[in-house]
Amino acid sequence: MRSARRYLESPRLRRGAWIAGLAAVAAVAAFHVLYYFPRAVDDMYIFLRYADNLVHGRGLVYNPGERVEGFSSPVWVLLLALGAPFGGVGVGWSKLLAVASLAALFAGIDRFARERLALGAPAALLACAFAALNSYLISWSLWGLETPLFLALLLWTAVLAGRVAEGAGRRDRIALGVVAGLFALSRPEAPLFLAALGAAAALEPLRPAAIRERLARLRLPGLAALAPLLAWLLFRRAYYGLWWPHTYYAKHLSGFHANHLAPLWGQGAGRLELVFLWGGLALAVLLAARRRSLVPLLVALAAAGFTATAFLDWMPNVRHLLPLYLVLPFGWAWAAERVATWRRAEAAGWRGRVPAWTAAAATAAVLLGAGLGIARTDARYSPYDFHTHGDGERWILPKTWGKWIDTWLCLRRIAPPHVRAMDVFEMGMITQLYRLLEADDRPLEETWYVGRDIGRVGWLAPARIFDTEGLFTPAVVRDETWRRHHEPSPDLVRAAFERPVVMTELLSPWDVLARSDEEVRRRYRPWWPDDWGLLTPRDGRPPPAEQVVERYEWAAARMPQTFFAMTLYGEAVGAALEKRLEFVRVAAPDNARPVAGAAPAGLEGSGVTLERVAELRGCTIEPEAAAPGDELRVTCWFLVLGGTERRLRVFLHFDHEEGGPYRFQADHEPAAGFWPTDRWRPGETVRDVARVTVPPDAPGGAYRLFVGLFEGDHRLRGHPAEALDPDGRVRGPRLRVAPK
Repeated sequence: MRSARRYLESPRLRRGAWIAGLAAVAAVAAFHVLYYFPRAVDDMYIFLRYADNLVHGRGLVYNPGERVEGFSSPVWVLLLALGAPFGGVGVGWSKLLAVASLAALFAGIDRFARERLALGAPAALLACAFAALNSYLISWSLWGLETPLFLALLLWTAVLAGRVAEGAGRRDRIALGVVAGLFALSRPEAPLFLAALGAAAALEPLRPAAIRERLARLRLPGLAALAPLLAWLLFRRAYYGLWWPHTYYAKHLSGFHANHLAPLWGQGAGRLELVFLWGGLALAVLLAARRRSLVPLLVALAAAGFTATAFLDWMPNVRHLLPLYLVLPFGWAWAAERVATWRRAEAAGWRGRVPAWTAAAATAAVLLGAGLGIARTDARYSPYDFHTHGDGERWILPKTWGKWIDTWLCLRRIAPPHVRAMDVFEMGMITQLYRLLEADDRPLEETWYVGRDIGRVGWLAPARIFDTEGLFTPAVVRDETWRRHHEPSPDLVRAAFERPVVMTELLSPWDVLARSDEEVRRRYRPWWPDDWGLLTPRDGRPPPAEQVVERYEWAAARMPQTFFAMTLYGEAVGAALEKRLEFVRVAAPDNARPVAGAAPAGLEGSGVTLERVAELRGCTIEPEAAAPGDELRVTCWFLVLGGTERRLRVFLHFDHEEGGPYRFQADHEPAAGFWPTDRWRPGETVRDVARVTVPPDAPGGAYRLFVGLFEGDHRLRGHPAEALDPDGRVRGPRLRVAPK
């Protein structure tokens, strides 16, 4: 027994356990970094556009010529701009900054635990382990915003302020001035936390003489820290004309609402997580009472106070509470260490140190158990996403094996299965981009897109963006109705559409007001019938196919070239963009502007009128014989008669004429989407070319092609009837498929 105890207490075993624990923490952190690395929240692209405009001499603006501070961190914008000499401002540089900031954050956790709380290496490692497990912390650190920098600067400001208050030398005083100065500009709420950290440094210990002495030591570094904040305030007033950031007006404080703190007692929080939160708050009070540190308590209170008064948006719902999740583990780590070294076990009727170690293990288990519970979480939905993504039932989006596969493929720049299964005409989040790129032939720099918080579109297209949420659009926050009710007025909608708008994505009530405005109705029309959320100008003309390809190539070059970027919840938007680019590159040479002259004579299917919209002049299939897996080139010519304002689609049905029923089909946008039917003009001939792959399981034999135009469940009626089959489809040419 004694030899076993000596072995358990030996330095070699402790050193080995320390190395193993450190390796485990590093492995868990690396696991989380890899999982979230390709992902980005849409606001990251807003930062990138500001930084890019700054680098290229257009000013610290989102839309050139319109000065507005639509970002939340001046420091993060400037750091992004510093990427220009290292390959340019972009997503990859943002990710490198995020990883570096995260490394500084972990170093700050260890340093604060060991230096300011006097914890041993195991306890400090325990706090780091929780951070490595914490999906909320790691995800927000990798999504491309200033979060990891803000949290790292918070801890390092606390460390340096404690040193200076205790009489540290000149180097630490200078470091405190620099770090705290950067911290003050890292987030809008950073001055609140800076005040909390300053109070904590001055009030430890709580004796008048000591407080005066500490304040004297902190005075000069504190003034140095406030100097950048004051300089930025003066710059803001001179450059933007405001004393407060524009984001304050766009996301104005809403008064104190306790339900903003609901993630602390619900909204998907697990039982161990709740024990961690409320037990951690109690331990923060105990830490303050024992004069160990006021930092965890004051930072937790500052985080709760700011969250309760901040405007809650659609982003995952623990964003503003992250400082609280950062500091509470210190209380649990301190408690575990205290219990493990408690030598008065016999006074409680215990024998030896085993019960004390058991209690310490139980305390550590609460922290690690809560961390493991959070580690299984991909993200916690906001109250808005709870009703959309969570279907009003689920607050938690869990990590899944399928999501991991998608992430791993994106890291290797391989399109994941969900992108390979996408229809090239409806591609999720990237659809809003390609609608803009294909909407109008005017230079994008001279046009506007009206929509909500469109960061990604603004990064991938040089069009000017009118943000209906007002984040970087002054006209919105100046509107009296919007300021009072967070809803647009008819005057605001009219002001938005006075610009040369080529595409929109209007959410309610914007779409309702657009529909009811006579001037908007006169100048714009729905992209889809009766859909007033998507509008384009009535006098607009789609760009030629080669111009569309150039726009896509420009957008694709803005995306990382070493991995596929993903959306917040894991959609591989970079792979979707590449897929769409590959499609338009192939389709562009085939589907140019309406062709001059008539279609070749004698084609099958010729002469059928489709509801006076157009006359089908016939179709061809190349080659006329193929094998399963081969690609076909199907070309159909339409002579425009009266035209239409509807956006019709072309259907191609290949029906097997031998043996049992078998069909493969290729429904698509006319002319690959470059020339939609609502842009057809009477007298033009539109050539529609579709590339169709014969399915690998297609049985051999003869196939008949059937053609037509449709909208939803309605097929356009053809005339004469003898040219149609019983289902009203136009008979086209035959195809021969060789047996497998």
